[in-house]
Amino acid sequence: MDYRPEDAVIRASRIIRRAIPAHLLFVIMAVRIGCKGEEMVYLNLRHLNQVDYADSAAVLAMWDELHAASTLQGIVNRKKPRLYVDYVTNGQRAIDAHWWNLYRQRGNGLQGATHWRFPL
Repeated sequence: MDYRPEDAVIRASRIIRRAIPAHLLFVIMAVRIGCKGEEMVYLNLRHLNQVDYADSAAVLAMWDELHAASTLQGIVNRKKPRLYVDYVTNGQRAIDAHWWNLYRQRGNGLQGATHWRFPL
């Protein structure tokens, strides 16, 4: 079988489509295009806490989505905060949501910042 570069491109696009869910692509576009001044993107990933650990495909998808979001967060937040990921919970307590609300109070870093919420 001969190696064809287009086969590698097809394989890479399949990997990207599997590893980067559609709503993360919207987040990338929002952060890249729309965030100017004091705007934030709030990415809610709490649905990943509901994954059935008996389903290995679902666990792998969760791992891919969470790590893609964490990588994206590290890249876009280098100079200033622009992406906030809400994932961590402790029982019924939404830990990341608590910190988000605290940061947005008067006198804290994100007071008055407009934000876009994803998933839509």
